[in-house]
Amino acid sequence: MNAMDRFNQPALRANTLAAVISLVLALLLFFATGLFTALEHALYSLAQSIRPATGGLTALAPAPSALLLILAAIPVLVIWPVIELKQAVQMGVVAIVLLMAVQLIGWIGGQFWLPMVAGIIMLALGLISQLLAQLVAREDRENRLLLRQGIALQEEGQLDSAFDVLSRCIMDEDLKDRLYRLAQAFEVRQQLIMARRVFEFIAVHDPQFRDLPRRLVRRPVVATPAMAVPQPLAPPQPTVTMDKPAAAVPAPSPAPAPAPAPAPAPAPIINPVPVVVSARIQHLGKYSLERELGKGAMGVVYQGRDPDTGQVVALKTMSLSDEFETSDLTDARARFFREAETAGRLRHPHIVAIYDTGEEHGLAYIAMEYLNGHDLNQYAQAGKLLPVEQTLEYIADAAEALHYAHQQQVIHRDIKPANLMLGQDGNLKVTDFGIARITDSSRTRTGLVLGSPSYMSPEQLAGKKLDGRADIYSLGVTLFQLLTGDLPFKGKSLAQLMGAIANEAPPPITDFRQDLPLPLVRLIERCLAKTPDLRYETAADMAEALRNIRFKMMRKA
Repeated sequence: MNAMDRFNQPALRANTLAAVISLVLALLLFFATGLFTALEHALYSLAQSIRPATGGLTALAPAPSALLLILAAIPVLVIWPVIELKQAVQMGVVAIVLLMAVQLIGWIGGQFWLPMVAGIIMLALGLISQLLAQLVAREDRENRLLLRQGIALQEEGQLDSAFDVLSRCIMDEDLKDRLYRLAQAFEVRQQLIMARRVFEFIAVHDPQFRDLPRRLVRRPVVATPAMAVPQPLAPPQPTVTMDKPAAAVPAPSPAPAPAPAPAPAPAPIINPVPVVVSARIQHLGKYSLERELGKGAMGVVYQGRDPDTGQVVALKTMSLSDEFETSDLTDARARFFREAETAGRLRHPHIVAIYDTGEEHGLAYIAMEYLNGHDLNQYAQAGKLLPVEQTLEYIADAAEALHYAHQQQVIHRDIKPANLMLGQDGNLKVTDFGIARITDSSRTRTGLVLGSPSYMSPEQLAGKKLDGRADIYSLGVTLFQLLTGDLPFKGKSLAQLMGAIANEAPPPITDFRQDLPLPLVRLIERCLAKTPDLRYETAADMAEALRNIRFKMMRKA
């Protein structure tokens, strides 16, 4: 990667700019104000009053001060912008302490006095600039993540979800232009209420943007609350339909009233010969069942097809009556649809989309995006490991997806290689959001542990309230396995495994392979910390750290 590519990294650009500003400020203070000379002179006078020095440079000699300032600026400009903030702070503190120690030794020895103030202040200004850059970069990173998600949703035709995400971004001219085009897309679909909402949102920030004054003086369409605000799915009795990604070219509805987004045009396919899945079940809801794909955490997984659009879907099923007692069945059904609805609201380029839920033939089902690919489980064994850089890219994608879900108050609870899917295009997607929660009661009722114990955090095993850091732990275990082909914790029994996860320190990953860079080793140790407070605060922080490590590895290569 060349220098221009490096400079285009947003975090590196912010860090470098902060370092340059600190140098410019130090030079201005040195040459324009005489502040450094005054401080040096005051310290020199104080030292002389306590224990006079017999020789050396006085505080009135500017050349040595300027030289030390330039020397101190070298790590500030060259090294600190490309390393982690913690390392920069450690290096800066050590350098300041060393300069002060040299000064103290020279004074006590009574042999010389070196003008260190300029160098110390340069290092201090460099540290302050990096801390401020970190704060700015965090806000910028969050904004960029939201913007990428919103753009991806808009390109997929999921306009409502795109507006929900883009409305949380920092407003600038590019965002106003994108929102304006989003409003026009709503108009094409005859979703006039949503179009006006987007125009009004832009007008809050810039009332004179383009032709907004003319557009907003039009008589608004009167809407009921149910029309104005997208409503969450209600727990259905037989079927609930979630928003599906819109077709690339939607057909506008001719109805005079504001109409919902029209159904996508059917794909030009030849009707397949149905595969007999069972002697009595050929359909679930509106979906025809074509073949059995396998068995998942809930039950049998089928490949199905939407007859209206020709779209292929994956149908995960669960027999609620087999899993729950009759007295618990009503609550279990409500929980099933509630968790499916929550997961169905997630719209992210690295999350498998959920389209529909329902119940028929005694089977509750979830219709979701069908991926013609495979999971990462096949790369989690010795001899089949992926290159380190590729593994880091996939885990960073998964971490960004988890961060988005955590922002929506959704915890995955069952992150593992089998739930990280690769499509034929090489794009990674996290699947089975909400599945662990859906199956909670049936498994606890039979005394089984929820999720996959080898990947579970200590707090999840202990049944404590979870937050996103539990998923960060599980993703750390997944990364450990994808890099080594082995799990950090093992046990001959479930009790022994749970005891190891709860009480034993994870083995150093360097015991399994020695070619990993030290920052990656430290990252895994942080993810596998027993205490959630010692892990990354957010999955976005983990994703950024992974991408930085990958970037440096590729640069060295």
